[in-house]
Amino acid sequence: MAGQGKTRIAYVMTNYPYPSQTFLMEEILGVEGDRFEIAPIAINTVVETDLLTDQHRRESDRTTYIKGLSRGKILATLTRWFVRHPIRTTRLTLSVARTGGTNLKLVLWRVFHLVEGVLVWDHCSRRGISHFHAQFGGPPAAVAMYAADFGRLVAGNGHATWSYTVHGFHDFVNENDIRLDLKTHSATFVVGISDFTASQLMRIADPADWSKISVVRCGIALDRFPLRAPLALRDVPVVVTVGRLSAEKGHIVLLNAVKILADQGLYLQLRLVGSGPYQAEIEREIERLSLTNCVSLLGMLASHEVANELLQADVFCLPSFAEGVPISIMEAMAVGVPVVATSVGGIPELLTNAVTGWCTAPGRADQLAEALGRAVSQGPELNAVLRAARQRVEDLHNAADTAIAMQALFAVNVHR
Repeated sequence: MAGQGKTRIAYVMTNYPYPSQTFLMEEILGVEGDRFEIAPIAINTVVETDLLTDQHRRESDRTTYIKGLSRGKILATLTRWFVRHPIRTTRLTLSVARTGGTNLKLVLWRVFHLVEGVLVWDHCSRRGISHFHAQFGGPPAAVAMYAADFGRLVAGNGHATWSYTVHGFHDFVNENDIRLDLKTHSATFVVGISDFTASQLMRIADPADWSKISVVRCGIALDRFPLRAPLALRDVPVVVTVGRLSAEKGHIVLLNAVKILADQGLYLQLRLVGSGPYQAEIEREIERLSLTNCVSLLGMLASHEVANELLQADVFCLPSFAEGVPISIMEAMAVGVPVVATSVGGIPELLTNAVTGWCTAPGRADQLAEALGRAVSQGPELNAVLRAARQRVEDLHNAADTAIAMQALFAVNVHR
């Protein structure tokens, strides 16, 4: 039988597969093997346009989508468990509701996440799964926590446990509502993707729970990102940025940096990969700065298309105001593209100024322009920077190492 003898673990996520989160797929596929079997569970249903490759489609086919369940199945599942354990179910529901205090909206959200947790537990318990690992500290972690709580406190499975990975920025927004301190106390173990992220968890969590926190850095499949041959100097260098078109990504600062350089006589071609709610604001700024002929909005691209953009780029730039440790920077550094980024979140752990790339203060178009100018100049230090950048990614962000580290955590903490 498929999976016989393996430890089965549910990965709980908001969306899966998702084009901008290929690191989740890399991790799942890497952790699976002779010892572990992963059951992907996504809260939201998949959007067909997000299935950009055959691998995305295969992962979608084996993923359980909680919001894709029929109302009849949801009602039947909840009714069945309530009839079996009415007192325990009521106690847990009231306990969860009380954590929302007097905030009715928060109470309703937590009860709603409890309902999703019950559905996750029901699905997994019939498949011999009693450990739930959530990616991101918001809704996925809440659902995984409640699934384990329901399994242990209502269904009577003393082996029901959970864990989660916190990625940064969005995990720490509205932290008074998300309550990572309580989640860390409840979890068997917690993963931070960088030293910075782990430190933010330590800021929030009880010091007695710090021993639960481990750093496991996100990784990329290095064989898919070989070091390219150096590009010849172009009259108009190409700058690529990859990321969701949202306020925290700093695209407007980058546009102003491109304008500063144009006014100085250095013209760049800027290519923005990604989609999102900030697109209209970005388009207005492009018009205001008269950069229409210099900027291309490419929308969401498949991973192989992003890789091709990187191979053709003279510089990769990420001008964010807040980040975890972006996969896009790792990919650019791996293939030998000079990187300019802001010193936020965990980026300085990967990008050392003038050693593995160029760092600037966030929100400073003038500094960003200066760093871009250095990166496209192809000065004598460039080759050393590119070699050091590749080595940094090999040392810290190899997907194979990430998988081994996660396997070790599961081996120690998950009951078979």
